[in-house]
Amino acid sequence: MATPFKVLIIGGGIAGLSLALILEAYGFQYELLEKHTEVAPRLGAGVGLTPNGARILDQLGVWDQVCEYGSSVDAGDAVRPDGSSLIHNDNMGMWLEKL
Repeated sequence: MATPFKVLIIGGGIAGLSLALILEAYGFQYELLEKHTEVAPRLGAGVGLTPNGARILDQLGVWDQVCEYGSSVDAGDAVRPDGSSLIHNDNMGMWLEKL
């Protein structure tokens, strides 16, 4: 007989919250520890998701909720360390949506 255990998750960022969703879906006990008073505080950070990331969030069952708070991309830019433009793509949003 297997010994019951609890998974300890340190950090309520994307990885910690994703792990918590997976463990919950499979019925594992876990405890999530976060140093901030809120899990996922609004610290001014943004998250950009490519199609692979969106697919994972859909598999975790949270994609629809993410879409309620996000906005789509129209164009995309890649910049050099000095801030000058390396690549500009006016069709980035359309390409990502198709993927």
